[in-house]
Amino acid sequence: NPGHWGADVIVNHPSELRTVLDRALLPLLKASLPLREDSGELIALLARTGDKIIVAAGGQVSGSGKAGVATLIGSLRDAPRQLREFDGKDGARLVGMLHPLSEVPWDLVLAENVDAVFAGLIRERNRIALITILLTIAIGGTATILASRIILPLKALTDCVLRVAGGDLEARVPVRRQDELGIVSCMFNEMVQRLKEGQAKLEQLATTDPLTGLANRKQIMTDLEAHLEQHHRYGSDVSILMVDIDHFKRVNDTHGHQAGDAVLVQMARIFRETLRSLDSAGR
Repeated sequence: NPGHWGADVIVNHPSELRTVLDRALLPLLKASLPLREDSGELIALLARTGDKIIVAAGGQVSGSGKAGVATLIGSLRDAPRQLREFDGKDGARLVGMLHPLSEVPWDLVLAENVDAVFAGLIRERNRIALITILLTIAIGGTATILASRIILPLKALTDCVLRVAGGDLEARVPVRRQDELGIVSCMFNEMVQRLKEGQAKLEQLATTDPLTGLANRKQIMTDLEAHLEQHHRYGSDVSILMVDIDHFKRVNDTHGHQAGDAVLVQMARIFRETLRSLDSAGR
């Protein structure tokens, strides 16, 4: 009858205690603590009277006095059935649990070195930390590659687009690659060059006479305003000459308009070769 077991009886029958520990109590306690078979865990039966302790350590059952184990596991009595950390007699940190037995006047104690209990958790923590560091490096490297190969070229292309939109037709995208972005950059540069040439042609058509290449009426008025402004500001001399070709109508009527156009072109050539760079001539 377990209700009649006393401390002396249990000490005198270690084989029965070993059976209880191995078949009934140890599986329950080891389900609560991740202990290994060869970890050298401490398993003790502590009499509530404090006069006897039976210890199973490293697979051996023996009797001992309360001065040893009882001093170490006394803190577990404050929180029965809960895992607690405490200092061992050699200064090592232990984790254990005390479970009062209802059928006998004993408390069952299971304790283990903290490092041994949490060794697997520490290894997994270190592994997760290493994986995190490696992933961070990989993500940073990938971001750097993306920035150098995609983001930065796109930013350069965007900046040039904004400059062209603002009227700067000298903007060009540096081409350093032969992939899709390089092709787009080349096409963009060619488009800007064509825009520049088209704008130059439009400006020429808007300011010059298409037959002679001299300034047209609009450009003549612009040049005249500039010369007059310089005259008013600096007091410099300014002259305006109006030239008429004698008998030009007779040339057109006698030799045709193509001959008349040839005469105008020759006159324009004479003006360009004779006038100074600061002078202006127009038709």
